[in-house]
Amino acid sequence: MQRKRTKTKIKIVWLAGFIWLGLVSFPSAGELDQLVNQALQANPDLKSAEARYKSYLARVPQAGALPDPMFMFGYANVPRTSLALDKMEMSGIELGLSQEIPFLKLGLLKKSARQMAETQKQSYAALKNYLVSQVKQNYYDLWLWQKSIEIAEQNKSFLENLAEIASVKYSVGEGVQQDVLKAQVEVSMLLDKLLMLEEQKKTTQAKLNILLNRLPQDSIQVTEEPSYLDFNKNESELQQLALESNPELAGMQAMVKASQTEHQLAKREYLPDLDLGATYMIRKNRAVDMLRGEDLLSFRATINLPLYFWSRQSKKVSETKWQWESSQSQLQQVSNQVKYAVSQMFYELQKSKKQIELYQTVLLPQARQSLESARSAYQVNKVDFLTLLDNQVTVLNYEIGSHQALTEYLKAIAQLEEMVGKPLQ
Repeated sequence: MQRKRTKTKIKIVWLAGFIWLGLVSFPSAGELDQLVNQALQANPDLKSAEARYKSYLARVPQAGALPDPMFMFGYANVPRTSLALDKMEMSGIELGLSQEIPFLKLGLLKKSARQMAETQKQSYAALKNYLVSQVKQNYYDLWLWQKSIEIAEQNKSFLENLAEIASVKYSVGEGVQQDVLKAQVEVSMLLDKLLMLEEQKKTTQAKLNILLNRLPQDSIQVTEEPSYLDFNKNESELQQLALESNPELAGMQAMVKASQTEHQLAKREYLPDLDLGATYMIRKNRAVDMLRGEDLLSFRATINLPLYFWSRQSKKVSETKWQWESSQSQLQQVSNQVKYAVSQMFYELQKSKKQIELYQTVLLPQARQSLESARSAYQVNKVDFLTLLDNQVTVLNYEIGSHQALTEYLKAIAQLEEMVGKPLQ
């Protein structure tokens, strides 16, 4: 009678245990989209980058504007003793206005400022893509930790039931004490694993909250499981997309153009700038004044002479030439890094995709079949308790490994989207 109750209890435990083994669902990512939008609206780093871009944009019209004109007021040619305006013919009050005109430089200055603003625009876009990628990756990690904790909790309950069954069998002389102790050890090891998973979950929550400009300790949960995304682009297509759309690469291209413009501007420094001015003198009438106090008007034109061009202008040309060449080499290096990063993420994506297929089509079905076989054999005392326990632990590890492979797959897509500079789905 006692043996029948034991077998019935084993069947109930196994039925409960297998309910969760077949649960794999892939809902929509609406929750993730909301978190991404919140980060784009609230993240302080992104706001700072946007403000910095706007500040550079405001420099463009400034760079193309003429220097401020100069107004002059003078009290000219008056006696030192009296300061009177009617003692001498050339005494008077002078009012002057002058304007400096850079020769063939304003257009290039404005062009250079516009190109520098473009570099900041692309830096802002790159940070935006990075932020989106980080939100997605931490979201997937948080889902993985939640799922792993859920699986581990279910397995802990299952192992506790197995320990109880082993204890019952030992009490009626059908088992050994070693089985009971082994089951208890496995439960303790799962408790330690749960502590580690909880720590990983809290750390990921804190990272995600910081990206959303929240307190690190704020509660945040993933309520929608990520969906498997079918990805069919090849490595060459992804590299080409990155070369066309990657913001970091586009920013470096704008920097090369800005360096070229600076080099052109340095050559214009050989040309003199023009300074035009006019002066109006207000005079007082004197009896012996041939002009009878008529006001005087003067005009002038001034240019600077680049006489020391061998130590100033020519060196500036050399400086900007080397800077231009340096930026061109940096552009090539960034291009190589982007292609390498795309290839690296593509290989990671392919590896994770194969792992998902392996878990779903081979490892998990085989492990579950082996577990079912061990369960049946254990009920009729054809396998020992340790074999049953090992099969259960194997299924646990494969379940978590399957979810981890999906997480790494989705994270690889998020990183590829960051490198490419646009959504790939």
